[in-house]
Amino acid sequence: MCFQGIDLPMLVLAVMILFTSTLDIEGVDKEKIEPVHLNYVLLLQRYLKYKYPREANKRLGDILMLHHPTRELFELHSMRLPI
Repeated sequence: MCFQGIDLPMLVLAVMILFTSTLDIEGVDKEKIEPVHLNYVLLLQRYLKYKYPREANKRLGDILMLHHPTRELFELHSMRLPI
């Protein structure tokens, strides 16, 4: 995964997509959060198609796949021993 050339709108939208992701989360109202999540994904897709027409799909896929390593880091952090 290569993230050269990430600009501020891409970064903000990627963070908002991660914040509104309901994967592996219990006790949240997914019916309210998922439309917001989808709106951020579609906004990012439109931005990428405008800014990077040739590589928009690859960049979108790379950003959407950030959820998995981020989740693994969170789980490792929560399993660490307290200092």
